[in-house]
Amino acid sequence: MSNDKLALDLLKTIQAQKAEISSIQRANWQTSCSYKINGHTVNLQVVTDVSKLVRVAADVIFAKEFHHKSCRELGLDITDTIIDGYSADQWLEDCKTRLARLQLSQKKARLQQMEDKVNTLISPEKRAALELQAIAKELG
Repeated sequence: MSNDKLALDLLKTIQAQKAEISSIQRANWQTSCSYKINGHTVNLQVVTDVSKLVRVAADVIFAKEFHHKSCRELGLDITDTIIDGYSADQWLEDCKTRLARLQLSQKKARLQQMEDKVNTLISPEKRAALELQAIAKELG
């Protein structure tokens, strides 16, 4: 198999994976995404630090576990743990959603790097042929 053929096959695979990422629907947030912790507010829609997501999730789990334990100790029926108007489970789902979005962004960036590398490996003749095909396709 020639280098150009292999490069074109790799580009097709990369493009298919990029299309798959693009087709994933927008995030379906269940909370306001503004979680207050230790006097600070973490916006789950934009946070990029995974350790902050872990801290929010840990805080939610802590609140949920101790809420349930307190209900049991007091002989009460266990109720949902509500934090700022949303259940603990909703907060955890939003943490998971944000983490998934971060992972998709990282995968997309990795695919772009691979595509750039593969594009540098295509011969000038093949690159010219690809450009001519793209122009012809645009012209109809």
